[in-house]
Amino acid sequence: MSVRDPVRELVREPPFTRLQAVTDALPTLVSYVDSAQRYRFVNRAQARWFGRSRASFHGKHLREVLGDDTYAAIRPAVEHALAGETMHFESRLPQPHAGTRDVEVRYVPDVHEGRVLGFVALAEDVTERRSAELALRDSERRFRDLADQAPVMVWVTEADGQCSYLSRSWYAFTGQEPANGLGFGWLSAVHPDDGPCVRQAFAAANAAHEPFRAEYRLRRGDGEYRWMLDTAAPRFGDDGRLLGYVGSVIDITDRKLAEAALQDAARRKDEFLATLAHELRNPLAPIRNAVQVLQLAEADRALTASARAMIERQLKQLVRLIDDLLDVSRITQGRLELRRERVDLAMILQLALETSRPLLETRQHRVHVIWPQEPLFVDGDPTRLAQVFSNLLNNSAKYSEAGGQITIAAMRDDGHALVKIADSGIGIAPEMLPRVFDMFTRATRTGTSGQDGLGVGLTLVKRLVELHGGTVRAESEGVGKGSVFSVRLALSVAEGRYSPRFAPRLNDADADREDREGSRVLVVDDSHDAAASLALLLDLNGYEIRTASDGVEALEIAEQFRPEFVLLDIGMPRLDGYETARAIRQRPWGKTVKLLALTGWGQDEDKQRAHDAGFDHHLTKPVDPHFLQRLLEERCGG
Repeated sequence: MSVRDPVRELVREPPFTRLQAVTDALPTLVSYVDSAQRYRFVNRAQARWFGRSRASFHGKHLREVLGDDTYAAIRPAVEHALAGETMHFESRLPQPHAGTRDVEVRYVPDVHEGRVLGFVALAEDVTERRSAELALRDSERRFRDLADQAPVMVWVTEADGQCSYLSRSWYAFTGQEPANGLGFGWLSAVHPDDGPCVRQAFAAANAAHEPFRAEYRLRRGDGEYRWMLDTAAPRFGDDGRLLGYVGSVIDITDRKLAEAALQDAARRKDEFLATLAHELRNPLAPIRNAVQVLQLAEADRALTASARAMIERQLKQLVRLIDDLLDVSRITQGRLELRRERVDLAMILQLALETSRPLLETRQHRVHVIWPQEPLFVDGDPTRLAQVFSNLLNNSAKYSEAGGQITIAAMRDDGHALVKIADSGIGIAPEMLPRVFDMFTRATRTGTSGQDGLGVGLTLVKRLVELHGGTVRAESEGVGKGSVFSVRLALSVAEGRYSPRFAPRLNDADADREDREGSRVLVVDDSHDAAASLALLLDLNGYEIRTASDGVEALEIAEQFRPEFVLLDIGMPRLDGYETARAIRQRPWGKTVKLLALTGWGQDEDKQRAHDAGFDHHLTKPVDPHFLQRLLEERCGG
């Protein structure tokens, strides 16, 4: 017994009255075709679509209405429908007023008691929809072509945040495949330290429907991580509903490196300015003290002569400092001109030794010169070449403990003149070796005497040597193992006068001054002039003075001298000012000593470090003598 089908019963009613009333209200083309492939019913939409009356369809064969070409195209589906199969297909049908149209067709067989009586044909004009789909597909194809050719990586997500498209450049860069890149798989190429933050940032933007922006490291196919800038904007449907995001990823590694370089340059500039202030204060301190000595001891010719000599020495140091800065500026701007001539390298080394003699003598260094076995002539500016070797000698003198060994060796080497300056100093850390000649670079080297300088001297050496067509290099086996600086210059073929060998004469250090009556003051500074000038000034004011050149010596003297005041420099060899202050505070006699930090470093953190080390006052060089006098008198009066 067959199941009752109301639709089929409607179709089988000869006038199709009830079916017509229902189907005329539909936009779909509805018709009934009998087993002989003849129309028995069409609704109003089909009659209008073909531009014919309903009556003109009745009893007509499909071929008569549709034409031979269309009938040939749909005939297989018609035969399957009359065999009892439901058919669903798309075809193109001619419309009298609109040309050929795309239609989506469904044939539903009319089966009664096992026999197919015909079929109901349902057709919908999908031309506009198909055109829109084709346009969309063409747009997507053009988008993909554009995205694949773009110099950036392009991506698209759906509303749930999952990635549905990655451009070819993404896969080329990361080495991923679509199978493991889409969805949230792209995150596996993000640096592990950055991935959670990136995912959280995108989830927050997606939830708020806001633009997305992030910087992170992305793994390249070869395993290297590169910095990326990822930006995206939300896309919305006509109804305002979020559809997803479209974004792009660009490589910003070079920009990141440039930013880091700028930050490093800014940091080094700040360090340089702070150091410049420190280096300027160092000579200004003894100058100011010497001026005060001149005012207080006008009648004492020996003291005034000593003060004037001290001022002259420190002024020379200031002039040299400023000249170095100006020379670097001239070289950088291409305005420094060399006055070349053929000169004997031995004569150049003599000039350099004479220039550096005051510092070498002050530091009591032993200098050994290995003169060349034959004349070595170079084409160069004598003044500038002497400046090169003097700067190298000064560098070795500053960064070697007092009484250190400095060796200068000049020789012929494969058509070049080679000069090596080796010292027994504190050496250079391996990570600093590539940067020792960079502008404003000041390596923090354990055990320095506080005379690190501006970081300009070695820069000037390198640039002057290069202007002469030569090369300079630094070598060191590490901290505490000394340094070797080698300068290589092309030899001149012309002859010249060979200078005699020369060795500098180094004087012994000045003897301690005799004790004077009054309050006891210990002055500790590794700058001889700074300590001597301040000692002179305090001596003239009636204090009993002792001086020391480093922290270890200061502790030894203080044990016997038992000072009431200690004026203590910070940057010193062997034991710096902070360590010395802590050591003094640990002595029984050091609990009540008045400790005054006297230094060129005057920033807030320097003052805090001095306070933490046990200093009572932090004074920045050059100190006002009247202010210092008041501090001392307050303690004496107490």
